[in-house]
Amino acid sequence: MRVALADDVDRFPPVVGDEGDPAALLVQRTTTFHDGLTIFVSTPTLAGGRIDTLYARSDQRRYVMTCPRCGYADWIAWNDPAHFRIAFDARDPATARLQCPDPERGGCGAGVSDPERRLMIVAAAARPDRGWRPTATAQEPGLIGFHLPAMLATLGSISANSLVAEWLSARQRGRESLRVFLNTRLAEGWEDRGVKIEPHTLLARREDYGEAVEVPAAAPALLCITLIHKFSQLNFYRRIFLINQLKCWSINLSMGAVFTATLSTKNKEVRD
Repeated sequence: MRVALADDVDRFPPVVGDEGDPAALLVQRTTTFHDGLTIFVSTPTLAGGRIDTLYARSDQRRYVMTCPRCGYADWIAWNDPAHFRIAFDARDPATARLQCPDPERGGCGAGVSDPERRLMIVAAAARPDRGWRPTATAQEPGLIGFHLPAMLATLGSISANSLVAEWLSARQRGRESLRVFLNTRLAEGWEDRGVKIEPHTLLARREDYGEAVEVPAAAPALLCITLIHKFSQLNFYRRIFLINQLKCWSINLSMGAVFTATLSTKNKEVRD
């Protein structure tokens, strides 16, 4: 086939049978033609997901508009003062507007009404580039990506007021509602920052157990298991070192703990 269209690719399975990545397989189907084209479309789900990764590797095109007050040209972000952004006052959706960056950032700081926002979008589409400008160098030749958040909507009931109302409601309802808003309105992948552990942070928590602690030289590998139980202010840390042939050596470090723990293997039990 010359043109292949894949919709909702973030829902694609990682592999198809024994053939591998379905997205890569789809690209291969178009290589017979010199002008083959593969189009991937999706609402992002997780940061680092399929569509998020594809966009990061592309030339990352953004829809650039011009401020009707000062002529400043930029794209719309949700809450980044360095770009056009959606602003509001005192948690009131009725005050929602498109805000031009402040003069120190090249704009005029003026507020733009929602009807004017829609006219800005239409006017940008009349340019030779149809409003889309690359903001990065593609990591693969010919890989073009487009970011299309709800702030670029000109039809339907989506407006700056409705978006702010959705945002405030999502914040009140919690994490999963915020994720839906981020995915479906801002077209961005969700990253659970409360769970992610940075490698350098983990590395910094290394401890020297002293000369009294030894790991047998016969161990071909070292496995570290950390169990953390929280009871009020009590924390219990258990580190267990295991080797092959069901031989076990355990090292236990406790902080404010007065209880014991048990590790069971297939045919051997090690108890504190």
